[in-house]
Amino acid sequence: MGSLSAQPNELACYRNSPAEIARTQDLLAIVPKNLSSVLDVGARDGHFSRFLTEYFTSVTALDLTIPQFESDRYGECGVT
Repeated sequence: MGSLSAQPNELACYRNSPAEIARTQDLLAIVPKNLSSVLDVGARDGHFSRFLTEYFTSVTALDLTIPQFESDRYGECGVT
């Protein structure tokens, strides 16, 4: 579950499940918060990248294809 080929409703249900919410909270809890930038490798649709923007000035999302997501702080290929 959680593949890019999943339907938006399926992905929303998965991300709102108690297990996935707990996993997301656990992952965000171990991210060091004393840095200004972070690299999100395997960013897919930018789900975690959006969370990371709450803690870092600069979030670089990297995947095999350019991650497609909305953000008012989005810059492509290092251009912000």
